[in-house]
Amino acid sequence: FVASDNKESLELLDRRYQGMIKFFPYMLRFPKILIDNHDDWSWDYDQFFMRPWWQESFIEAMTLARCGGLICRESNLANMAVVFSNSIRRVTRVYDANKLSLNF
Repeated sequence: FVASDNKESLELLDRRYQGMIKFFPYMLRFPKILIDNHDDWSWDYDQFFMRPWWQESFIEAMTLARCGGLICRESNLANMAVVFSNSIRRVTRVYDANKLSLNF
């Protein structure tokens, strides 16, 4: 099962793994991976104040919680899945090396 906040990632994964991934296709998601203009950012920000976005996020987290393992970035959605899970045995965190900063 894959949870994502954007459609583009799901489409790329679905193509790469030839339909082997499972996801909820009709949930609220941003169309692209990157937010690159004010209108895009505004839509994403506005979702934080909408009940359906939170309900759908909860459904995805609970579905992830039923998996045996989790590959994720740092996210509260992934953390929630781990906390509510009786089945996740392994968590692998992936990081974007371009976003890591060692400047303190």
